Amino acid sequence: MLAAAAASPYPAWAQGPAPPQRWTLVRDLRIGSQDRPSYTLSRVGDVAIGRNGDIYVAQPQEKVIRQFDARGAYVRTFGRGGAGPGEFQALERIGWKGDSLWAADPVQHRITFFDARGRVLQSTRAATEVIPGTGYPTGPAAALADGSLVGQPIPSTASIQQGTARTLPLLRMDRTGAVRGGFGPLEVRGHFEVIRRARLVMNMDVPLPFNSLWDAAPDGSGVVVVHRPIPAGAERTRFRVARYRPSGQVVFDRAYNFTPHPVSAASRDSIHDELAQFFLRTRFVQAAAQARSFARDSVPLPRFQPPVTDVTYGRDGTIWLGRERLGTRTVEYTVLGPDGAIIAVAAVPAGVRIVQAQRDAVWGVERDEMDVEYVVRFRVAPAR
Repeated sequence: MLAAAAASPYPAWAQGPAPPQRWTLVRDLRIGSQDRPSYTLSRVGDVAIGRNGDIYVAQPQEKVIRQFDARGAYVRTFGRGGAGPGEFQALERIGWKGDSLWAADPVQHRITFFDARGRVLQSTRAATEVIPGTGYPTGPAAALADGSLVGQPIPSTASIQQGTARTLPLLRMDRTGAVRGGFGPLEVRGHFEVIRRARLVMNMDVPLPFNSLWDAAPDGSGVVVVHRPIPAGAERTRFRVARYRPSGQVVFDRAYNFTPHPVSAASRDSIHDELAQFFLRTRFVQAAAQARSFARDSVPLPRFQPPVTDVTYGRDGTIWLGRERLGTRTVEYTVLGPDGAIIAVAAVPAGVRIVQAQRDAVWGVERDEMDVEYVVRFRVAPAR
């Protein structure tokens, strides 16, 4: 069955006679400070919410996890850089398996389990055989409720530069690193770009990616995958969302209609300006006058915006799909129920990146004018 997306932004819905609800977000908590060291946040990698409402914030740059209570008061910091117990060389996703908080370290191919007070319970190191197109083993990226692990292979530099990287499987692994199935193939094209200038070669994330997206449920009860193909034209087309059990069994796999939205001239100019600054900072281009023309000529931008820019698997089984429009003040999130039916459209401030969500509350990350990041919590309310 097809769920019709809307024209402004969703004209007609094929989910039943009633249109989806309209939700808005009301901020009720902001965590972070430029003046109080224990509250100052660097880049936020991920956020996990404890059963008592405590908020755990992964800080990849510092390689620590900061814990705050449900009112936003600082509790403790645990973890540090290194290779010993409770230490990280990289810190990416965090989540829960029962009462244990897990934290994935892709560099060490390791997941570490902590209790709610940050004490190390155990570590699991697992790495697959080399998957064709990757060049190196795949480690765990998330832990699931049945004890299995999710592994996301990353295309190798050679496959990116040669243009041979197309799809890679999202893996289901056991704790030895053996592959026990998966959650379908992921489209990896439309994520990385090879930039060449004279004898210099750079791999970079593309500004408007179309690769597949995925997320694991905060309690490990499943995995959701979003496939978002590049529109060939302005005609209405479809993207797909699939939800899986930890075993890899498909719960639903549904297609949703959407009308492609073009990338405006103003948005193109803004993206090219940002790329020019990036090339100058990395010294890939030396002269400011050349940076803009190089950005415009070397990084092709798609004609249309991605249909989905973000996916968050909610704490209550809902699925939140960011439908971002470039240059707008709010992002429209399509909210799916556990069966894939569209239940609501939520208006989210454009500068907020959702990291946890449920029907009555949303946790996100926002930046101030100094690029300092804050964790914010919103109450979900009916739109007026």
